[in-house]
Amino acid sequence: MFGFSKREMAGKLDDLTQEAIILVHKFISNKKFKVNGKVLEDAENRVFAAAITNYLFARIHSQQHLDKFSSKQIESSGLQLIKSDDKLREMIVQSQKAVFIVQYGFEPSSYPDLTEILTMYGEEFPKVPNPASYEFLIKFDSGLY
Repeated sequence: MFGFSKREMAGKLDDLTQEAIILVHKFISNKKFKVNGKVLEDAENRVFAAAITNYLFARIHSQQHLDKFSSKQIESSGLQLIKSDDKLREMIVQSQKAVFIVQYGFEPSSYPDLTEILTMYGEEFPKVPNPASYEFLIKFDSGLY
C-alpha cells in the first residue's frame, strides 16, 4: 500500500483528518445559521459551527454545545449542509471513513454501527480513503477554499 505500513497509513489518515476538521470548520463558520427562529450572532454562530463540525466528523456532542443547542438542531443543520453541497458531502463521508480506519482498523466488520451520514451517503463514495486520495481530496479537490 504505497510503501506505508498499516500503522503509518492510519497515522497519516489521522493527521489529514485533523486538517480536514480545520478546513470544514472554517468553511462552516462563514455560514450564518438560524436557530429557534433567530440568526445567530458571531460568537454563538462559531459555537454552533463547532458543534456541527464535531457531528460531521463522527464525534459525540460536547456538553458545552448541548448547553446551547439541542442535538437535533446540530444534526439537522449538519445534514442539511451536506445534502446541499456535493463536495462537502464527499469530504465528510471520506473523513468519517478515515476516522473509522484510525479508530478501529482496516476491517469494516470490526466497526461499530455506522453513523447516520455513512448509512445515507457511504455508497455514494465507495472507495476507502488512503493517504494519497484523502490528501488530494482535502488539499486540491474539496472546493471548500
